[in-house]
This record gives sequence, structure tokens and C-alpha cells, in this order.
Amino acid sequence: MKRMKLLSRVILAVLAAISLFGLFGCDLEEFIQATAGNVEAVREVTETFALTGLLDLEVESSNGYVIVESAQTTSVSVVAKLRSRGDTLEEAEERVDAIQVELTQSGNNVALRYRAADQTEDVRRHSGVSFVVTVPMQADVEVDTSNGSITIRGVEGEFTLDTSNGTIDLSDLIGIVHADTSNSRINVNGFSGVLDLETSNSAIDIEDVEAAIDARTSNGRIDFSGILVGDDNDLRTSNGAIKVKVAADTSITFDASTSSGSISTNLQLMGDTEGRSWHAAMNSHGAQSAQTLELRTSNGSIRIEGF
Repeated sequence: MKRMKLLSRVILAVLAAISLFGLFGCDLEEFIQATAGNVEAVREVTETFALTGLLDLEVESSNGYVIVESAQTTSVSVVAKLRSRGDTLEEAEERVDAIQVELTQSGNNVALRYRAADQTEDVRRHSGVSFVVTVPMQADVEVDTSNGSITIRGVEGEFTLDTSNGTIDLSDLIGIVHADTSNSRINVNGFSGVLDLETSNSAIDIEDVEAAIDARTSNGRIDFSGILVGDDNDLRTSNGAIKVKVAADTSITFDASTSSGSISTNLQLMGDTEGRSWHAAMNSHGAQSAQTLELRTSNGSIRIEGF
């Protein structure tokens, strides 16, 4: 009975508080956020930069995502999304108003920067900045962030991308990519050029590409489907499987090994195809192909297929 009376009092108190907040135009979600000390304030800063040549874009941030996508344009459009949290809306708004960001241009170089070290300790602990950038179809892009994803779509150029605890998503790109993250996936869909990819504790998915590839992860699988370019290509992981789909009419030598797992294929290969270490070629006509794909894993299987 005592427990029932106590529970009834708690329920009545919560209902009374909800009713009181309702009188002042506050809904239940706002009440829950306020009582949980989880109120967020958001502020947007926008800018447009005119260009006279090839764009060199630099983005630096933390605790926020970065999206770069192309359009038929000769300028750069930027939306910086600043956000902070606080126990009250007033506190969150004070913090978000205190965030310092730099949106600058020097010739055809555009730099977008949110540096945690430049903020006060109070702002740094509760804030983050994301960038959404629209660029011409040709641009060189460098992104350095943390605890946030990187997305690049429809651009031709050179890309240097670095984050942690954030996914890297690349689609419909042409050029050279150096991409590095940790504890998150790397996804590539539609690409032509050179891919240098590295992550940890997650997977790498590469689809519909024509590229020279060096892809590395740990504790995650690698899936590849596409056309290989160049003499030497490399896919490596640990504690994960590797699955490869290549054009069935390509001449390739596969150098594959696993320490604990199987290797299998549905292709006609010539050479050593026994056990956990294969060195075999397809469409080689009795000689080793000039193009080699090296596949390495431990505690995972390797599957080679054609399309």
C-alpha cells in the first residue's frame, strides 16, 4: 500500500508539472529536455564566395558532419550549422552565440574552420559545428574533423579526408582519394581514379568503381565490386571477410591468404588454389598477369567472384 501511495504521488506530481508547463506553451518534449538538462540551441551562418579558377577547399571542424556536393556553379555556398547544449535554452543560446568560426577566402582558396582550441572551455565542452558546402563540379577538397561524418558527392578533384568516429561516404567522384577514419565505415559508390582508404573496427564497401585501390581495415570486412586499374592493388583486413567481384574477362593474378578461414571462387583460375594461401590467375593464358590483386585477412574468409 505504501508503495502504491508513493507511486500515485509521483504520477500526480509529473502530471501537475506537465499541466503547468502546458499553461506556458511548453510541450511535453520540451519539458523532458529541460528536466534532463538536454536543451539544444542552433545557429546558422551562411556565406557565398565567387571563384575565378579551380577551387581549393579546406574544412576543419569537430563534433559535426561535413557535406560537400557539386552543382553547376562558379561559386562556393556555405552553410555552417552551429549548435550548443545547456540545462536551459538561455544557457544553450549563450553558448551557441559564443562559438567562433572562420569562413575566409584567399584567391580560389576557401577555408572553413571551427577549432575547439579557439573556444572557451565551457563552449568547447558543449558545442559542435557542421558544414554543408556546395561547390563547382571540379574542386580539390581537404576535410579534417572528428566525431563526425564526411560526405562528398559528384566532384572531380583530389580529396584528403580525415575523421574519427564518423563514416566517410563517397559517391560519383573522379580523381584521387586519401580517406582515413576509425570506428566507422567507408562507403564508395561510383568512382574513377585512385583510392587510398583506411579505417578500423568497421567495414569498407567499394562498389561500381574503376580504380587503383589500397584499402585497409581491422575488425571489419571489405567488399569490392568493380574494375581494377594499375599493376598492384591491395585489400587488407583482420578479423573480417573479404569479398571481391571483378570483370570476368579481366586478366588478374590473385595473391590471397587467410590465417583462419577459407578461400573460394566461382572463376576459372590457373595456379595454386589449395588451402589458405592462393597464388592463381585468370585469363592469363599460361603466364602471370601484369595486374595483381593482393588479398590478406586473418580470422576471415575470402571469396572471389566475376560479373
